Amino acid sequence: MPDLPAMTDSAVVAAAGGSSEALSLLAAAVLPRVRFMVAARLSPTPAQWDAVEEITQSTMLALTQGVDRLNCRTSAGLNAWLSGVVSHKVADYLAQRGSTPPPPAQPAAGVLAADFQSVASVWQTITGRVPTPSSIAQRAEQIESLMSELGRLKDDYREVITYAFFDQLTTARIAERMGRTRPAVSMLLIRAVKELRRRMMGEAEPNLPACERTPR
Repeated sequence: MPDLPAMTDSAVVAAAGGSSEALSLLAAAVLPRVRFMVAARLSPTPAQWDAVEEITQSTMLALTQGVDRLNCRTSAGLNAWLSGVVSHKVADYLAQRGSTPPPPAQPAAGVLAADFQSVASVWQTITGRVPTPSSIAQRAEQIESLMSELGRLKDDYREVITYAFFDQLTTARIAERMGRTRPAVSMLLIRAVKELRRRMMGEAEPNLPACERTPR
């Protein structure tokens, strides 16, 4: 699988400065990740891939139309901007469709295969395993497992994982978004990753009092 184009500070500066070539490369770099930024927010279903594509393309259009207005022309600044755009678009979609989405359509295998690299690092962080699927079917299975278990987490766990791994926001930015301190966000992320890992590895839930158990 070929490497994805890099999203660098210089690429963001060039795209924001009006370079159509830089904008094209930047869009190619962020497209797979934007798709999963959307999918992570549409949990608890594994994905609503028809809606994912619609919101993804709307976000990419916003990027092409608004990149020249970026206040912070860095990779981190673009990540924060994309995170905000996706969050608002998903919220609008859910408000229009209701909070309980319809059963998800199955994504095209080619889309899953093309996008696997964008979540490979997430998979490795969560499971501790290097993702080496040899077929489209295996890639699809791993992605669907990740998104499904992410959707079963409680809201603040899912939110902090989405911000940290999919949106790639800094701890300071996540703290600002969630209205928490940076140490509180760091601790929340550790707990969220631990819980997601437990679910994905099929481990039994610790013997906690009923009031402390994670809801299924």
